[in-house]
Amino acid sequence: MFSLECLKSISYKDVEATQSKYLSLSSEVDKRNFILTCLRDHTSCQRKGPGIVGEKTNFLVKGKSVCQKAWLIVHGINPKRFGRIVKGFETGSEFYQHGNKLKLRTAVKTADCSAWISFLVNAIADQQPDTGKIHLPSCFTKLSLYRKMCEELNNSENVVSKSQFYSIMAKQFAQVVIPKIKENFLPVGHTHEDIDALFGLFSKHLRLQDVYTFDVLCESFEDCTTKPRPRSTKPQKMFDVREWLNAHSHNIHQHVKPHCFKFVRNEKGEAVMFYRKWSGENWMGPVRILKGCPEDAPGLLPPDYTKADIPKLREDLRKWESVMTASSKAWWREFLGCIEIENETTTEDTCCILDLKQNLKRPAATQSEETPPRVNMQFREKELAPLDEKKMPVIGKVVEVLEEEFTIHYWKGSYAKPWEPHLLKNGKEITPWSDVLPKQSIIICDFHLDSENKLLENTRKYLKRWYQEERART
Repeated sequence: MFSLECLKSISYKDVEATQSKYLSLSSEVDKRNFILTCLRDHTSCQRKGPGIVGEKTNFLVKGKSVCQKAWLIVHGINPKRFGRIVKGFETGSEFYQHGNKLKLRTAVKTADCSAWISFLVNAIADQQPDTGKIHLPSCFTKLSLYRKMCEELNNSENVVSKSQFYSIMAKQFAQVVIPKIKENFLPVGHTHEDIDALFGLFSKHLRLQDVYTFDVLCESFEDCTTKPRPRSTKPQKMFDVREWLNAHSHNIHQHVKPHCFKFVRNEKGEAVMFYRKWSGENWMGPVRILKGCPEDAPGLLPPDYTKADIPKLREDLRKWESVMTASSKAWWREFLGCIEIENETTTEDTCCILDLKQNLKRPAATQSEETPPRVNMQFREKELAPLDEKKMPVIGKVVEVLEEEFTIHYWKGSYAKPWEPHLLKNGKEITPWSDVLPKQSIIICDFHLDSENKLLENTRKYLKRWYQEERART
């Protein structure tokens, strides 16, 4: 509320119009010039006495005279700011202008930062088709991007600070986001996670290459990562297993709801299935899978190119011949020529199921040294065997097999970490830590480590379960 008497003569509409006119000025310099102009146009000299000349300013609002304080309130001007402009007016100031007369230029380190982010986005980011956002891989964070930029620019003195990097990301690259992985709805260890991750690497690898043939596509797939290195195969034939088992299988319904399945043989030697939705529930079943065992082998499935539209494919290839290499053109000519030749089924085409059936037994050793007796074949040399020692699990490599005992070389590691041979330092000599144990101390034998010398998941689960049951018995 205003308590000044001079404001009572001014209507509310006049106050609002006057204040809106002042606030509509585009810059602070224009507002200072407005105040300076009002002082210059409405200030006059006044004689106060013999030889004394003063100045008087007449403040007006819509043609009505008001005091200085009321004029400042109506325009919304800070009194301190008005006092500074009055001092400038008394010293002869006539016009204000912006103090920065030079052309603004972007700093070199800011330009380098913007160029680095732009190159990164163009190289590995994904443009979303349904929104205007651009997604970077979710494995990145803003902090990791900043550290990567500092590492690649290789000059810590001429690199923007971390806060300035975040500001450039927010202002110049607002459409670039790093999607966060939310809580996974799949069961732990679901296969889809590994498959999606592998094909994500494969898609990024394909952006940097020109792939025109299936063979080059397979090579590119194997080179997309080395941890682990994938392997691609081109199936030359396919067996009609569905038609082969159609007359021998039971109809199974609603099998998409359970998450866990277990296939075993019952007392009659028949294949049965147990199932459950979650790992903490009891197994349901059994469900018999097959009515009987087929005696014959499945036949070859003939190739069907009706949906491939081969004539349309030939027309599209002519559009790409100008950019394709000679080897790519030759590959397509050979491929289209093979399609026209009818594939003949030969008697040599046997199903892999029959091969597995004929090789149920473990192959014998083919080493040059003396073969151990048949009863000791499962403990033969160069196999790994976990041992029941104080620290669990303990793994040993079988070095020598005797009649009632065997010699092992201990390995060191854990359930989740890699394993390596355990060596002992005896003075200046380093010898393997070996021991002679009875055969009854073996828990499991004949298993393998993965490419990183870690225990396989099934082996790890078996050992944990065995040790737990052993502790319960003791």
